[in-house]
Amino acid sequence: MIEWVVVAVPRGGKRPASEVVVERLGRAWAGRARLGWVELGPKVNPCLLLAPDGATPRRAPRFPDVLTDWADIYEEPLGHSALVPVAAEVISEGGQDVLALVADLGDPEGPRAAVGWYEKGALVELEQVGQASVAWKTGAELRRPSAGDVTSALASAAKHLSDDSVFDRIEQGRDAAAEAILLRAMRRALAADPPKMRELLALGDRVLRSSVAL
Repeated sequence: MIEWVVVAVPRGGKRPASEVVVERLGRAWAGRARLGWVELGPKVNPCLLLAPDGATPRRAPRFPDVLTDWADIYEEPLGHSALVPVAAEVISEGGQDVLALVADLGDPEGPRAAVGWYEKGALVELEQVGQASVAWKTGAELRRPSAGDVTSALASAAKHLSDDSVFDRIEQGRDAAAEAILLRAMRRALAADPPKMRELLALGDRVLRSSVAL
């Protein structure tokens, strides 16, 4: 299970002070959170990773009307979480571009994942896979993450998925789509190829070492 807020810093850019980010996070969550820096090499964007640790949201996240209408029709929760989107809203108000990631690839009802990009306190882009799937960008109409996008992402990142045949993964459809949107998002945040899927899922345990009260 992944519930991450990712603050990516362009290589050579100024890193936000962790205490400033935590202060903002306290406006979104009550309870505790964990945080740590992801630093995978000199040619990879460093990322500050934050995750709830028994936290609860202080308010509901805000989504564009077109997405809330979609959620009502398909009875599918947006972002698959209330915690991560509201935190991404609040932290991005400080000027950072923020990625919200929620995924449960082992959900007994089927794999699910949601990827949201936030700027200046608002969602600007969303890809979500679950019982129903949707993709949206500011100023664009709703669509679904296309099979072509998924196939291309998997083919270009086959070595990062698993030891199974990439085409076998594509055949699994929803499972492959959920993995693909996670890999695409992390590649964009890191400005480099992400870790293998199984390593990505374990990244939080390795990085999220500091615990803070909110």
